[in-house]
Amino acid sequence: MRGFYVHICLPVVLATLFSPGLPTRKTASFTVHANLMFSPTGFYASPNTQFRVVAAGLANLADEDGPYITDSDGTIMKAPLSNSGAWAYFKDNFAPVGVPPTVGAKKLPLGGCQLDTAPLGALVAGFATTANPTSLADFPDGFQFVGRGGQIVAPSSGGYLFFAVNDINNTADNDGYFLAVVSSE
Repeated sequence: MRGFYVHICLPVVLATLFSPGLPTRKTASFTVHANLMFSPTGFYASPNTQFRVVAAGLANLADEDGPYITDSDGTIMKAPLSNSGAWAYFKDNFAPVGVPPTVGAKKLPLGGCQLDTAPLGALVAGFATTANPTSLADFPDGFQFVGRGGQIVAPSSGGYLFFAVNDINNTADNDGYFLAVVSSE
């Protein structure tokens, strides 16, 4: 899977980053690991700071009994085998409930994720009150959907910028990562 990131995802992110419409001052890239609840950027955002994010990569939310591989929009790129443990889990515990996970589809969490309104496995961003968050409670303004690209805005209180792969607090069987390129506007 690593070859895919280097040969496909990195050129896509870089080509998008250097397009004429995207400001390139104050630009940085971050690896968002699927096996971490929150991926730190080390960046403290001032109140209401706007950022443009472009992302690519693949995250596997079930590397032990799956796979359940998504792109940064949460689109299923590789679904678990029919009647496997991962197939049943994603079919029965994520919306639409009872619908098997299939390539090209998206499943939505029923609660307990960083952002319950974003697809499972999507790239999301949040601003924490501490540089070392330990729970979702450290993100009082919640998370924002990023996907393949979009704008995020720091809350009126500011905060430490973190990225995450949208998943329940069970990252032990996750693998893969997204590359997020961030520029301030």
